Amino acid sequence: LRDHIKDASNEVQLAYENTLKALKEMGHEIVEKKMLDSHYQISIYYIISMAEASSNLARFDGVRYGRRAQNIKDLKELYLKSRSEGFGDEVKRRIMLGNFVLSSGYYDAYYLKAQQMRLMIKEQYNKIFEEVDLIFTPVAPTSAHLFNYHASPLEMYLSDIYTIGANLSGLPALSLPVAKDPLGLPIGMQFIAKAFDEQ
Repeated sequence: LRDHIKDASNEVQLAYENTLKALKEMGHEIVEKKMLDSHYQISIYYIISMAEASSNLARFDGVRYGRRAQNIKDLKELYLKSRSEGFGDEVKRRIMLGNFVLSSGYYDAYYLKAQQMRLMIKEQYNKIFEEVDLIFTPVAPTSAHLFNYHASPLEMYLSDIYTIGANLSGLPALSLPVAKDPLGLPIGMQFIAKAFDEQ
């Protein structure tokens, strides 16, 4: 999966190579496989997850579910204030994008296409698992961030690039720290297994 990690930081790539070397020395056979470009996976994942988030959060209107705004004049203001005060920027962003991909005229172009691509990704993993027991990849393209680090939304989405394939495919994955970067922050790797093969 070396092509799969080409966008990872130098520290993550080095930790990946060193861990592969250690696994070989322990007697494990390493088999190289090619994956669908992870940038496709991230687009598919966020289309589906934002659609699901907007659908699931629609009920939080301040009437029956969720936070109820105070000092309101009418029902419209109740909905607007409750949702704008009760949801953070990221949640609002996901609701708006989710509503867009589920809207008439865009459902087929985005959501339905993403679901079809999700099946392709799942089939790709299943094909790889015909020849291997586990898939080994980084958890993120960089080491862990400092606690008070504020990433841009795009940077935040891209940090999921190596974990979303397992999520889209319903596969179990185990992550563990394998090294530290120059600041002493952990670098994580993961083992992905076949569906229902956690044991």
